[in-house]
Amino acid sequence: MTDMSVITSTGIIAIVRGDHAAQVHTVATALYEGGVRAVEVTMNSPGALDMIAGLAAKWQDRMLIGAGTVLTVEQFDAAVSAGAQFVVMPDTFPPVIERARQRGIEPIPGAYTATEVRTAVRAGARYVKLFPAMPAGPKYLAQLRAPLDGVHFVPTGGIDDANLTDFVRAGAVALGIGSTLVSRRFDGSPAQMDNLRDTAQLLISLFAQARRT
Repeated sequence: MTDMSVITSTGIIAIVRGDHAAQVHTVATALYEGGVRAVEVTMNSPGALDMIAGLAAKWQDRMLIGAGTVLTVEQFDAAVSAGAQFVVMPDTFPPVIERARQRGIEPIPGAYTATEVRTAVRAGARYVKLFPAMPAGPKYLAQLRAPLDGVHFVPTGGIDDANLTDFVRAGAVALGIGSTLVSRRFDGSPAQMDNLRDTAQLLISLFAQARRT
C-alpha cells in the first residue's frame, strides 16, 4: 500500500489544478523546498493525466503524487496508469475504494456524515476526507470523530492558517489545501515562488506545532 506516513509526517496535501499545468514543475519545486511531500492533481483539470505523469516521472521518489476528484473506476485506472500513488475522492463510491485496495493504492474517499464515513470504512478505506471541512469547522470534526475510532480524517475545503491548528487538535491526521497554498494565479515569478515556499513552510510548521500540543 501507499506509504501514508509520507503525508501524515508533514500533514499537508497540496492540491494542484489545471491552472498550473504550464508551471507544474515550478510549483512542485517551490512546494518541495517548502517541505510539502504530497501533491494532488484534480482529475477535473484539463490535462490532468499529463500533469500526473510529468510529476510522477520527475518527483515520485521525493514526493507522493496523487489524483484528486476521482469519481469512477475508469478515472482511477487512468490516474494510476499515469503514475498516481494515492487517490482522493469528493464522495464515497465503494467500487473505487475496492479497486484501489486491490491495486495497493491508498484511497481517500470524501465523506461528511457518520453514515458516509462508515460506508467508506466498510469498503476498505482507512483514511477519509472530511469534505467540505468548512463551514462545519473543527468542532464538527471532533464530534464526528468521537464515535468513529480508528478513522484517519483528512479535512479538505476551506483550510487555512487561521483554522489549521484547530483542525489538527480536533483529530485531523493531515489536511488537503488548495488555493490557500497554491494560488490559481501562480505564474512562476520569483516573488510567487518565494510566497509559495514560505506559505508551505508556515502551514507545515503550524501542523507540527498543533500536533505537539
